[in-house]
Parts: sequence; C-alpha cells; structure tokens
Amino acid sequence: GKVPVAVIRRMVGRGIVIEELNQLVGEKIEAYIQEEGLEILGQPLPLNEMQEEDFDPKAEKEMTFKFEVGIAPKIDLDLMLDEKPVLYQISIDDETLEEEIKALRDRFGIQEQVEEVQAGDVVFGKIRETGEDGEPLEDGLSAMIPLNPQRVDKPEVFAALEGKKLEERLPFDLFSLADDEKALADLTFLEAEQIEAFKGKSTVLEITRINRFTLAELDETFFGKVAEANGWDTDEAIGSEDAFRDRLREHLETQNQDAPKRYFRRKVQEQLIKQHPLTFPEAFLKKWLGERNKDKTPEAIEAEMPQYLESLTWSMIVGQLIKENPDLEVSADDLKEGIMDSIRETMPDMDEQRAQEIFSYFAQNQELLNMHYNRMTDDRIFGFLEEKIEPETQLISQSDFEAMKKAEEAAKAEAQGDDVVVEELDTEPNTEA
Repeated sequence: GKVPVAVIRRMVGRGIVIEELNQLVGEKIEAYIQEEGLEILGQPLPLNEMQEEDFDPKAEKEMTFKFEVGIAPKIDLDLMLDEKPVLYQISIDDETLEEEIKALRDRFGIQEQVEEVQAGDVVFGKIRETGEDGEPLEDGLSAMIPLNPQRVDKPEVFAALEGKKLEERLPFDLFSLADDEKALADLTFLEAEQIEAFKGKSTVLEITRINRFTLAELDETFFGKVAEANGWDTDEAIGSEDAFRDRLREHLETQNQDAPKRYFRRKVQEQLIKQHPLTFPEAFLKKWLGERNKDKTPEAIEAEMPQYLESLTWSMIVGQLIKENPDLEVSADDLKEGIMDSIRETMPDMDEQRAQEIFSYFAQNQELLNMHYNRMTDDRIFGFLEEKIEPETQLISQSDFEAMKKAEEAAKAEAQGDDVVVEELDTEPNTEA
C-alpha cells in the first residue's frame, strides 16, 4: 500500500502492453508463414530479444522484430528401392514347436504335496543345529530353506534326498549348496548374518513339505485350456494330438509375424532415408535444439545431430507421402474409431457405454492419443509402401531369423563403435504463441 499508484500503473501497464505485443508478433509470424506457403522446421527464433526496460509504450514509433527460420528442403519422392528388402515369414520348426508344447504343459501342469521325495521334487525343510549326539538342540540355530532342483545345481544333494519322507531328518551341510555365501543367500533366501551363524555348526535337515509338479497330459482337457487361453475358436474341440500340433504351429506362425514385419519396416525406412539425401539448415537446427534442450551442451547436440537428421528426413518422407496420398492421413474420426476397435478387441464382452467411457479416458491422455495415432499412421504408411515395393517373401525359421538379426546388430555396433551413446533430444515444436 506504500507504492505510489502512478508507479504501479506504469509497471503493470508496460507488462500488459508487452504481453499483447508478443501475442500480436506471434500471430503475424504465423499469418506470414501461411500466406507465403513456407514449410519451416522447428519454430522461428527471434534475432533481437526485446527487454522490458527497453520498451517505452508512450513512444509512438514503428518497431521491427527480426526472426530466423529454418526452411524445410524440397523432397522428390522415389519409392523404387535400390535394394528391395525381403519380407520374412516365420516358419515354426519341430524343435521350436516342442519347446512351446513343453512350456504350455508346464503352465497348465498340476502341483501337489506328496509324502516321499522323488527326482525333480521341490523340498522344503528346516535346517537345525545338532549336538554331539546328532540330535537337534532345543535352543539351537534353525532356519527354513527351499531346495529347488531348478535353482540348485548340486545333483548329489538331491540324490541324498530321494526316498526320504515328510518329517524325516538327515545330516545336512548348508554350505554344500553353493560355492560362495552370496550364491548361498540367493538360493536359500537367508540373511548374511544367519549364514555366518551356521559356520562350523553340525546340522540336520528336517523335511517339512514336498511339492511335486506334474506336466499336463496331452489330452482334450489340455487342448481346450490352450485354445481358451489363446482365444481360438472353441466351438469345435481339438480331438487329437496331431490336430493340436497343427493348430499350435499355425498360431505361433501368425503370432511371430510381428518381428519380421518390424524388421521389414526398418529396412524400408533405412533405404528410403539413404535414397533421399536432404540438405538441412543445420546451423539453425542446432540453435533451435539448444533452445529446446537447455540442459544439453553444444557438443552433445553436435554428437546427436546425425541421428536427429535421419529422423527428420523420415518425417519429411512421411509428410510428403501423406501430401501426395491424402487417404494416408489419420483423421480425428479415424483415430477415434481405431481406439474403439482396440477397446472392443481387447474386451469383446464389454457393452458400448463402458467402451465409450474408456475412450473418454483415452481422449484426455495426450500420450495415449499420440501412441495410437503414430501406430495407425505407421500401419497406413508401411501398408502403402509394401504394395508399391512388392517385396519378395521368404520363409525362415525362428532361430535363423534371430541369428540373422543378432549378426546384423553386432556388425552395426562394430561399425559405429561401442562408445557412441545418444540421448533423446526434445524436438517437439513449441506451440505457445
């Protein structure tokens, strides 16, 4: 209340005028870009930052504001690839099929508690300190431990347990389970202090529980469980093991097409980027990226520019494809319908009102909207490119496909060098006026 009113009016009035002026300048820039049909990269950068103290709202004179813009290069699309990539189709070999059947039998198997230890059983017991007579001490050390043959690689331990029954005791050396105390702690879930306390002690193992796991039988009950879990048509029962194997092989081959599809798309993208060398205003882009990534040093931005320019090239290729083929554009209605289809596919029994409620949640989450929009755009773009390219299709086993990818990744890493680390740059344009 002690600041003179005239001073407050001058201070606040100047701030309001500058705020309005900034908004007006932003609108004029946008209008100019639209009128001239300019395709720009990033956002315009002011060349002369006006300070509030330099501005006199009473001075009636024209003011000039200069901005630097990055003009996008022209692009002439050429979809005839120099090296046409192969669209692989995974063929499930017998070995892979048997591994999957084993995993499914394990998944739908039965676990039960039994009275006597057999090979493969999981044994739970209490390890107890004993006296000179070999009997457990009333106030001696004790601890519960699990003995799982899948985790403890000591066949002689489990050989000694075979044939033993519940509540039976046998001499037991805790430290025979592992070669070091850290591994022993991981296997038994004992604390380091507990393990230390057992050093030099005579002990026995008292069996408290025996769990036996039995693989599911290859019968119609098992076939039905697998069919239901995978969403197969269950109207017609799978009546034989051969029919089940054929249906599972078909399912796996369909399911495993995602990886070859991603591989094909990556190869197409790499080829198109390579065939469209564009000249970008790099000096402007480095300056703009520096403004958007204040925590990045100029050296860091310089190191990340090659990857950024590749990404920018691909964005321009996609943009030009959509410009020349408007049907590839994902509209707001397309996006809504695509999200609704995903909701219905994931939860087919859901009523329409509930599906609309879930969509309303999606509509308020920009990250989810962007994810669906990008996925739908990718599907349309690469579907279009696949038709244009007409790639050769080739069957390949899962193991050969994985080996091929691993070899390519190793060769690429060797060519780039192991010390190349690229962090993600914030490249989203600032949409605030």
